[in-house]
Amino acid sequence: MEALELKVPPPIWAALFAAVVYGINLLDLGVDFSASGPGLGIGIAFVGVVVAVAGMTAFARVGTTVDPHDPTKTDALVVGGVYRRTRNPMYLGLALLLGGFAIALGDIAATIVGVGGFVTVVTRVQIQPEERLLGAQFGRAFEEYCEDTRRWF
Repeated sequence: MEALELKVPPPIWAALFAAVVYGINLLDLGVDFSASGPGLGIGIAFVGVVVAVAGMTAFARVGTTVDPHDPTKTDALVVGGVYRRTRNPMYLGLALLLGGFAIALGDIAATIVGVGGFVTVVTRVQIQPEERLLGAQFGRAFEEYCEDTRRWF
């Protein structure tokens, strides 16, 4: 997995896992929860979009980059707004969007595999490398932020 670190943008990972979700749903494994209807999934997906946009907006306010390929281009440590609750609102937003899609399809297996896979892969190939670089760049301020704020939520 080390070869993939910071190489594939998280939205691409989300799209790949959306394809996995859809594929699992097509298998029709019989583990549905369609009683909730697609409305719940659509609502969760909407919340995901709001959370991701809030993260991007917070970066824009301080004029720092949202480019996931090179975290060393980050000019400021963003800790306010939505970043008080989660260190990764943009990735959390993608996970919620993906989860909303899977729930709208009504497939438990697709939801577990899709969201779980996305969170696992993005944590390993994106978030952990970012954290190492940001820790080196911002030192104790970043360490304190990590102590006070959860990685996902």
